[in-house]
This record gives sequence, structure tokens and C-alpha cells, in this order.
Amino acid sequence: MTTALNSLKRHVFYELLDLVGRVFVVVSYSPEVILGKRTFSEEEKHSGLTLVFTPRMPVQWNEHGMNATLTFGERAQKCFIPSGSIVAVYSHELQVQLTAAPQAEEPAQTVPVRKEPQVMDTTRLRRGPRRAAALREHGAQSGKLIEVDFAKKLKRKTDGAPEKEDA
Repeated sequence: MTTALNSLKRHVFYELLDLVGRVFVVVSYSPEVILGKRTFSEEEKHSGLTLVFTPRMPVQWNEHGMNATLTFGERAQKCFIPSGSIVAVYSHELQVQLTAAPQAEEPAQTVPVRKEPQVMDTTRLRRGPRRAAALREHGAQSGKLIEVDFAKKLKRKTDGAPEKEDA
């Protein structure tokens, strides 16, 4: 079904390009979309990006998507647009459009990620109720609580030597 839809998008694109000489393509945000050095703005990530194609632009469309050199501002950028990210192909002049919902990508196999233990920096917390509350809260969140007090100095007495402090 996906290949048939992609084939239809390609066919409509080239037919409109031959008839009118200008085609608009709406591209939805996807990490696979490559627009050279240009990136999607936050608004474009939600609403999509409209690209304009003319016969002078070199376009190659295969089963994976569309390769083209597009100009953004004054710079030409090599672009790749996967077929699944193309949500509309239309022409203002002919008032014709083909729209399709963004195709869901096949779910990738996920590898379970080992959750790293959370470490709380208690050096800035002073003794008292705020420190105790913060430690209790952190201990409740992580399920484990280990506190090491490096500020406390121990005094040891060695045989025949005077007392000295060790850190």
C-alpha cells in the first residue's frame, strides 16, 4: 500500500510539473528529511514546510524519496525528502491537490536502556530541615539513598606520634 501511494505522489508531481510548470509540495517534519544546512523552524515542525518546484530544478524521485537541489535564500542546498514525509502535492493554477496523512514509520526495535542512578549533590545544602527534606525527597524518587559526608574530619591517634588530622 505504501509503495502504491508513493508511486501516486510521484506520478501526480510529474504530471502537474509538465502541465503547469510549477508544483508545491508540503513536507512534514521528520529526522530523515535533509534540507542541506537548513533546518525546520519550530513552527515548520508542527505545520510542515511548503517547497516549490519548477522544471529547471533537477529532481530525481525513486522508491525511497525525492532528491533535489533547492535554493533557500541565495544558497543552493542538496536535499532528500522521504516519500513518507510528503503530505501534499498541489498546484494553485489548476486548483488540484493530492493530500495524504504522514506515513507512520516502521517501529524500530528498541534496546532496553539501563537507567543510570541519580546522584544528588548535597554539598550546597546546609544542615537543618531543608537538607533533611531534600534528602528525603531524593531518596523517595530514586528508591535508594546514600549520603557521604566528606566535610567531617576524623582524628586518629597513632602509637608514639602526636595527634594529627586526616582528611
